[in-house]
Amino acid sequence: MAVPRTIVAILENHQQKDGSVKVPKALIPFLGMDTLVPCVSVLKTITGRRPKLIGTDLDGTIVANYGFISERTKIAFTAANAAGIHIYFVTGRPIRWMAEIKENFNFGLGICGNGAMLYDFLNEKILEQWLFSVEAQLETVKRLRAVIPPVTFAVEVNQQFAS
Repeated sequence: MAVPRTIVAILENHQQKDGSVKVPKALIPFLGMDTLVPCVSVLKTITGRRPKLIGTDLDGTIVANYGFISERTKIAFTAANAAGIHIYFVTGRPIRWMAEIKENFNFGLGICGNGAMLYDFLNEKILEQWLFSVEAQLETVKRLRAVIPPVTFAVEVNQQFAS
């Protein structure tokens, strides 16, 4: 059994909005408790060597499977930001789905669209973008249709869809 991955799965699937974790019934006899309560060590000042930046995935990482960001996560990222650590929220999401991050954090930048753009979600502005040229897109479509004829595509440009 992959114990570390099992623990991560339990944390991902049973974490509550307040950061606590409901222990699955089958494990309660082994732990002697039904809820794990987060520690508050993230409130301590970060001293010594520390990272210069944090890049974090969103969905399934800081945004739990039930769709919320825990208070513990908010506290940890706020403490890191206050310590001068640059925060980057890295996601496959399009920029229109960054409102949730803006509502929870008043700092950081988004690397959105699977790395296609650097987005300032606080000011709702694309700072940089690295897009495929139209020619490269058309060539990709042509090649894929040659080997997978029923393939379909959808493209989002300026928060508008085309297919």
